[in-house]
Amino acid sequence: MQKSFEYIVVRQHFFAIMHSNEKGDVKRKLEEKNLEINLLDIYQLLKTKIAWILAVALVAGVCGFVFSSFMITPKYEASVDMIVNSKTVQNDSATGDQFTAASKMAANFTRLIRNDIVLKPVIESLGLDISYNELKRMVSAELVSGTTIMNIKVTCDDSETARKIVEKISEIAPPILVEMMEVGSCKNASGVNAPQSPVSPNVKQITFIAFVLGAVACAGIIIVADLMDNTFRTEQDIRNEIDVPVLGVLPSVESCIAGAAAAAAERKGKKV
Repeated sequence: MQKSFEYIVVRQHFFAIMHSNEKGDVKRKLEEKNLEINLLDIYQLLKTKIAWILAVALVAGVCGFVFSSFMITPKYEASVDMIVNSKTVQNDSATGDQFTAASKMAANFTRLIRNDIVLKPVIESLGLDISYNELKRMVSAELVSGTTIMNIKVTCDDSETARKIVEKISEIAPPILVEMMEVGSCKNASGVNAPQSPVSPNVKQITFIAFVLGAVACAGIIIVADLMDNTFRTEQDIRNEIDVPVLGVLPSVESCIAGAAAAAAERKGKKV
């Protein structure tokens, strides 16, 4: 019986010749190959592409640095602590009930500090060219856990403006809040803290994240491209992956031309 053969193109480097009755097995094994993920192979693949991965990661890191340094407006923060008492006059015999009452009062003051009855007078006093809602977004207040101390923060794109606003809030807020609640007292527990360095953006963090994301993205693309590639590069790959005997190998036209050119050059060199 005459046997027929099939030719499988392998990366245009050579043709592998095998029996046509094995074609079904080849397709099935190719499909199985596509589903298998060999971690060692992935490691070896990424190792050979490490230069590309580092190059992409470096470019991404530089982009992250430039973006965070020159395209994001720096934000500055100023803060002050204010203490709330349940009575205007305090003594050493303060009870737990008084502390509980002061804690509840401090919680109410924390919510009211961003109210228009406090912030609008601040805008008028400083002559700020912003609306109440804009200033409200700049101001935050929280109660320090386990205490009756409020921490008030102002964040904006100018350190001096942030300092002036938080200073004016600490000046205007106490009498207004005490009058509203009709009980207790509120006063500064610290001076205004206004660092000259911006609190955001974190240039180092953004640069590092961009570097890592660039490396991960590049590695992911390389892995996906390799997993989607169902061709073989060498004759040994065919034997290893689909366990089909190769009956013969035919060189491609390109390799024949290259081989002939190399042989001609070698002969020419010997003649000289």
